[in-house]
Amino acid sequence: MLPPGGIDLKSPKKLFSPKFFTFSTFHIMKNLRSIIALLCLSTLFTSCFPEEDMEPEEDCNGKGYVVLTNYSNSRLHRVYINNVSYGTLDPGESKEYSLTEGTYTMQQEGIGGGGCSSFYVNVTECSRQGFSCSN
Repeated sequence: MLPPGGIDLKSPKKLFSPKFFTFSTFHIMKNLRSIIALLCLSTLFTSCFPEEDMEPEEDCNGKGYVVLTNYSNSRLHRVYINNVSYGTLDPGESKEYSLTEGTYTMQQEGIGGGGCSSFYVNVTECSRQGFSCSN
């Protein structure tokens, strides 16, 4: 004897028979697939906006960055920013310095001679500038 509705759920053959998938069930499944496809597409396109329309990824808190590189073959360089020593750079080494907005005097002085002349850098918020010395 069949349960109310005429479908015997204990028999898998009858569950997937044409009687089970009626006209209304077919349309519900088709509409459900359409809705899922639209959700997937809308998720895909939300990440395609130009960067200027988005919030900045990081807040730099009024700081910018200066990267100094020592391209000397064998000479260690001492780094000076506004005449204050910020340590040394080994040959081939680069270091990034986080500085507040403003103008700075930079110098890479070779230990035991050499190095490069001092120069001015204008640091702006979130900017990244690179400089090197090979003497």
